[in-house]
Amino acid sequence: NGSDNDPWGLSARGKGFITPGMGVLFVKVWNSWDASLSFEAHHSWARKESASTLIQPSWGGGIALSSGYTLGTFPLRVGGSIGHRQDGPIEVQLDRQISRSQPQLVWDSSLQLAYSPNTTGTLTAVISDQTLLGPAQNTALNRSIAFSFQKRWER
Repeated sequence: NGSDNDPWGLSARGKGFITPGMGVLFVKVWNSWDASLSFEAHHSWARKESASTLIQPSWGGGIALSSGYTLGTFPLRVGGSIGHRQDGPIEVQLDRQISRSQPQLVWDSSLQLAYSPNTTGTLTAVISDQTLLGPAQNTALNRSIAFSFQKRWER
Protein backbone atom coordinates (compact mmCIF):
# COMPACT_ATOMS: atom_id res chain seq x y z
CA ASN A 1 0.00 0.00 0.00
CA GLY A 2 3.08 2.23 0.06
CA SER A 3 2.61 3.76 3.52
CA ASP A 4 5.59 5.07 5.50
CA ASN A 5 5.74 2.05 7.82
CA ASP A 6 5.17 -0.45 4.95
CA PRO A 7 7.47 0.71 2.11
CA TRP A 8 7.53 -2.72 0.42
CA GLY A 9 3.73 -3.05 0.23
CA LEU A 10 3.55 -6.09 2.47
CA SER A 11 -0.06 -5.47 3.47
CA ALA A 12 -1.09 -7.98 0.80
CA ARG A 13 -0.64 -11.24 2.69
CA GLY A 14 0.47 -14.56 1.36
CA LYS A 15 0.78 -18.12 2.59
CA GLY A 16 3.81 -20.27 3.27
CA PHE A 17 4.03 -20.08 7.06
CA ILE A 18 3.89 -22.95 9.52
CA THR A 19 1.21 -21.85 11.98
CA PRO A 20 0.64 -23.78 15.21
CA GLY A 21 -2.51 -22.82 17.05
CA MET A 22 -4.72 -23.78 19.94
CA GLY A 23 -8.41 -23.36 20.57
CA VAL A 24 -11.36 -24.36 22.65
CA LEU A 25 -14.91 -25.27 21.63
CA PHE A 26 -17.97 -25.14 23.89
CA VAL A 27 -21.13 -26.94 22.73
CA LYS A 28 -24.58 -26.98 24.34
CA VAL A 29 -27.66 -28.87 23.14
CA TRP A 30 -31.23 -28.20 24.32
CA ASN A 31 -33.70 -30.65 22.76
CA SER A 32 -33.81 -29.54 19.09
CA TRP A 33 -31.57 -26.47 19.58
CA ASP A 34 -27.77 -26.41 19.67
CA ALA A 35 -25.18 -23.68 20.12
CA SER A 36 -21.42 -23.47 20.10
CA LEU A 37 -18.78 -20.92 20.99
CA SER A 38 -15.15 -21.29 19.91
CA PHE A 39 -11.93 -19.39 20.50
CA GLU A 40 -8.55 -19.93 18.84
CA ALA A 41 -5.12 -18.32 18.90
CA HIS A 42 -2.15 -18.93 16.62
CA HIS A 43 1.34 -17.66 15.88
CA SER A 44 3.23 -18.43 12.69
CA TRP A 45 6.90 -19.27 12.77
CA ALA A 46 9.34 -16.85 11.18
CA ARG A 47 10.60 -17.66 7.71
CA LYS A 48 14.05 -16.81 6.38
CA GLU A 49 13.88 -15.88 2.68
CA SER A 50 17.61 -15.30 2.27
CA ALA A 51 20.68 -14.65 4.41
CA SER A 52 19.57 -11.03 4.86
CA THR A 53 15.74 -11.36 4.83
CA LEU A 54 13.59 -12.53 7.75
CA ILE A 55 9.76 -12.55 7.66
CA GLN A 56 8.10 -12.61 11.10
CA PRO A 57 4.30 -12.87 11.46
CA SER A 58 2.47 -11.76 14.61
CA TRP A 59 -0.14 -13.40 16.80
CA GLY A 60 -3.64 -13.94 15.50
CA GLY A 61 -6.89 -15.40 16.68
CA GLY A 62 -10.57 -15.73 16.25
CA ILE A 63 -13.91 -16.22 17.91
CA ALA A 64 -17.05 -17.81 16.46
CA LEU A 65 -20.62 -18.26 17.62
CA SER A 66 -23.05 -20.66 15.97
CA SER A 67 -26.54 -21.97 16.56
CA GLY A 68 -28.85 -24.45 14.91
CA TYR A 69 -32.25 -26.08 15.06
CA THR A 70 -33.13 -29.66 14.14
CA LEU A 71 -36.64 -29.91 12.70
CA GLY A 72 -38.48 -32.30 15.02
CA THR A 73 -38.34 -35.90 13.84
CA PHE A 74 -37.31 -34.87 10.32
CA PRO A 75 -33.51 -35.33 9.97
CA LEU A 76 -32.85 -31.72 8.85
CA ARG A 77 -30.78 -29.13 10.72
CA VAL A 78 -30.76 -25.40 9.89
CA GLY A 79 -27.97 -23.32 11.38
CA GLY A 80 -26.03 -20.11 11.20
CA SER A 81 -22.74 -18.73 12.46
CA ILE A 82 -20.77 -15.53 12.79
CA GLY A 83 -17.08 -15.23 13.46
CA HIS A 84 -14.29 -12.70 13.77
CA ARG A 85 -10.68 -13.37 12.78
CA GLN A 86 -7.69 -11.10 13.18
CA ASP A 87 -3.97 -11.42 12.45
CA GLY A 88 -1.34 -8.95 13.58
CA PRO A 89 1.11 -7.27 11.21
CA ILE A 90 3.88 -9.14 9.40
CA GLU A 91 7.36 -7.73 9.89
CA VAL A 92 10.05 -8.06 7.22
CA GLN A 93 13.68 -7.40 8.09
CA LEU A 94 15.88 -6.81 5.04
CA ASP A 95 19.46 -6.14 6.06
CA ARG A 96 18.89 -3.47 8.73
CA GLN A 97 15.61 -2.08 7.42
CA ILE A 98 12.24 -3.14 8.83
CA SER A 99 8.84 -2.96 7.15
CA ARG A 100 5.53 -3.82 8.83
CA SER A 101 2.27 -4.70 7.12
CA GLN A 102 -1.13 -3.63 8.36
CA PRO A 103 -3.10 -6.06 10.58
CA GLN A 104 -5.66 -8.30 8.92
CA LEU A 105 -9.30 -8.38 10.08
CA VAL A 106 -12.37 -10.15 8.69
CA TRP A 107 -15.88 -11.13 9.81
CA ASP A 108 -17.36 -14.43 8.61
CA SER A 109 -21.06 -15.28 8.42
CA SER A 110 -22.67 -18.46 7.18
CA LEU A 111 -25.91 -20.39 6.85
CA GLN A 112 -25.90 -24.18 6.99
CA LEU A 113 -28.40 -26.85 6.01
CA ALA A 114 -27.65 -30.46 6.96
CA TYR A 115 -29.64 -33.60 6.10
CA SER A 116 -28.94 -36.80 8.06
CA PRO A 117 -31.18 -39.61 6.78
CA ASN A 118 -29.47 -42.17 9.04
CA THR A 119 -26.76 -42.42 11.71
CA THR A 120 -23.94 -42.98 9.22
CA GLY A 121 -24.38 -40.23 6.61
CA THR A 122 -24.85 -36.46 6.48
CA LEU A 123 -25.21 -34.21 3.45
CA THR A 124 -24.43 -30.52 4.16
CA ALA A 125 -24.74 -27.27 2.21
CA VAL A 126 -23.08 -24.08 3.47
CA ILE A 127 -23.29 -20.50 2.17
CA SER A 128 -20.54 -18.24 3.56
CA ASP A 129 -20.11 -14.50 3.12
CA GLN A 130 -17.41 -12.15 4.45
CA THR A 131 -19.05 -8.98 3.07
CA LEU A 132 -22.10 -8.81 5.36
CA LEU A 133 -20.72 -7.95 8.81
CA GLY A 134 -18.28 -5.56 10.41
CA PRO A 135 -15.25 -3.83 9.03
CA ALA A 136 -12.62 -5.70 7.04
CA GLN A 137 -8.99 -4.71 6.76
CA ASN A 138 -6.14 -5.89 4.55
CA THR A 139 -7.88 -8.94 3.13
CA ALA A 140 -9.74 -10.14 0.08
CA LEU A 141 -13.40 -10.77 0.93
CA ASN A 142 -14.97 -14.04 -0.15
CA ARG A 143 -18.40 -15.50 -0.77
CA SER A 144 -18.71 -19.24 -1.18
CA ILE A 145 -21.10 -22.14 -1.46
CA ALA A 146 -19.93 -25.57 -0.31
CA PHE A 147 -21.45 -29.03 -0.37
CA SER A 148 -20.12 -31.96 1.60
CA PHE A 149 -21.03 -35.54 2.39
CA GLN A 150 -19.83 -37.20 5.58
CA LYS A 151 -19.89 -41.00 5.89
CA ARG A 152 -19.39 -42.70 9.26
CA TRP A 153 -18.75 -46.42 9.74
CA GLU A 154 -20.08 -48.19 12.79
CA ARG A 155 -17.80 -50.59 14.64
